[in-house]
Amino acid sequence: MSRLSLINMVIGFVLVFLSASLGTFIVNQMTTLYVTAPQHLAAWQHTLVRSAHGHSTLCGLVHILFALTLPYSRLSARLKLWQAVGIGAGSIAMGPLLLLKALGQPSLDLDPLSLLMGLLLSMFLFALIFHAFGIFMRIKTSK
Repeated sequence: MSRLSLINMVIGFVLVFLSASLGTFIVNQMTTLYVTAPQHLAAWQHTLVRSAHGHSTLCGLVHILFALTLPYSRLSARLKLWQAVGIGAGSIAMGPLLLLKALGQPSLDLDPLSLLMGLLLSMFLFALIFHAFGIFMRIKTSK
């Protein structure tokens, strides 16, 4: 694999990491909007269902890209397994659990479902950034 390809892999995973991290701020703004304007509850539910669809698609692509780029990571097999678990956790949070969240009312309080989703998404984010680091280590050691 060329050095340029490896550099682009790292950039891609870092961009997905940053994009996923910024999603937290967007969802907080959206929740505040829908809590202060309850007449838009149907829009809240529609937004979450559409978001679950889009995020499930993204997570599927991340799974595929993770699998394709796994041989280029310098991390141990055990860390790679934990990364796979983390990516799977994010897929569960942003697919089925987000659909489940759409059934409820928007709230600014932290409910158990939101806490579980936050934990699973944190695992997803750690997996992404560590994978980018593993590939970066490959770049660093290849001349």
